[in-house]
Amino acid sequence: MTTHLYLLRHAEAETAAGGSDLERDLTAAGADAAGRAACALGALGLRFDRGLTSPALRALRTAEIFWRTLGKGDLELVEALAPGADAETITKLLTELSRPDARLKRLLVTGHMPDLISLLRHLSRERVSAAVSFAPCGMARLDFETAVRAKAGALKWSLKPGELAALSDPGVV
Repeated sequence: MTTHLYLLRHAEAETAAGGSDLERDLTAAGADAAGRAACALGALGLRFDRGLTSPALRALRTAEIFWRTLGKGDLELVEALAPGADAETITKLLTELSRPDARLKRLLVTGHMPDLISLLRHLSRERVSAAVSFAPCGMARLDFETAVRAKAGALKWSLKPGELAALSDPGVV
């Protein structure tokens, strides 16, 4: 069974105002962009079986917005996805969660830059172009023949939030 892994960067966040980086919330524009992106994907029929998110408030809020529209299973806070996440640690977790008997088809991971691009490069079997980046609320999809494993994913697409609205082919997601 193919596993589709969706990597999502948190939406635009407030600037740090002397508080903890983990407590930065989304801006109104960030929340709006996340809502529009989630609705566009939902209109194409995309649903996630399970979601993992960084405990940072901006990532959690982004994941919750997506989950209200696209989630049908559990959304879980994962400390290892906090800023500074290690690609190998996350890969081990994803491999365990996506084992064939888990029957997960679509898995959402919400996190931060530069952690997500490091994870994407660690998981992709192809060389990831320097043109691939994660704008706030940007998303990429990797496909795995079975479980998520290092250097085994096929990068299907990487989109900026505004590009999500242009999707019209349900076969893309």
